[in-house]
Amino acid sequence: LTDEQLDAAEQEKLSTFGACLGITPERQEELKAYAQKHIVTGAIQQAYADGALQADEKEDLINLAKGIGLDGEEVERLEIKYRKRMGIV
Repeated sequence: LTDEQLDAAEQEKLSTFGACLGITPERQEELKAYAQKHIVTGAIQQAYADGALQADEKEDLINLAKGIGLDGEEVERLEIKYRKRMGIV
């Protein structure tokens, strides 16, 4: 994931590790979703470091999200949650 892409081989390795640890496929999906959202939320926090989100930063967020398996709508939801939590109007 350091290249901001979750490819099939990486996904397969994660599934194998999860199975070896006794994590059910359902729980693996929950953990994956949590990790994806956590990564994007961290990127949103960095993008808002100057107090505003620029258009190019928004595009970067969407590209990051797509690379790790989330869509643009999820980025919108996460950004709204972040703004509410931080009191950004």
